[in-house]
Amino acid sequence: MNEKEKLLQYIDYKGITRNAFCKLIGAANGFFDQGRSMHVDKVKTIIETFPDISLEWLVLDRGPMIVDPEAIVSKAISSVTEANGKVVKMLDLVASQQETIASQQKLIAEMQLRLDKKGAQQEGRAKCADAAGA
Repeated sequence: MNEKEKLLQYIDYKGITRNAFCKLIGAANGFFDQGRSMHVDKVKTIIETFPDISLEWLVLDRGPMIVDPEAIVSKAISSVTEANGKVVKMLDLVASQQETIASQQKLIAEMQLRLDKKGAQQEGRAKCADAAGA
């Protein structure tokens, strides 16, 4: 049984018409009549649209047609947990960078004060030198 024949079995199981299935995956109505195999992009779209269909069953002829719903939930929870960990790391990085920026701004302000004082001292010396020379 090729992949398209398996998909016909799946849509029959789900009670979906060929046309409805084709619309959902963005395929032409003649999708099932064109050749026996599918491109990887189309398989990816099918798996994303119908997460309960087993990729192993569809492509490799292994296991049941339908993925265990608990496995789908478990995979989703795992993905969310992984994403949450990445978000926490990014927030930590942002906080660290904000601290660095604040520290650099403080240092810049201190250096600006030093420059202003030095400039004022040089102006005072220049005025003294002008007064002494006059």
